[in-house]
Amino acid sequence: MQLACRCGHRAPLHIGALALQHELASTVRLYQVVERMGCHRCGRKPVGVEVKDRRR
Repeated sequence: MQLACRCGHRAPLHIGALALQHELASTVRLYQVVERMGCHRCGRKPVGVEVKDRRR
């Protein structure tokens, strides 16, 4: 998954590692996680999310 911010910052994240690190329940939806995230540079919410299949 890659998040994009208005300030131009892009952050690649591995969904599995994110779930393990934050001990997320299997019932948590991805959009709920993204809504709580903020940019490490400016603190704003993501304006774009791209989810890629790592098998490609």
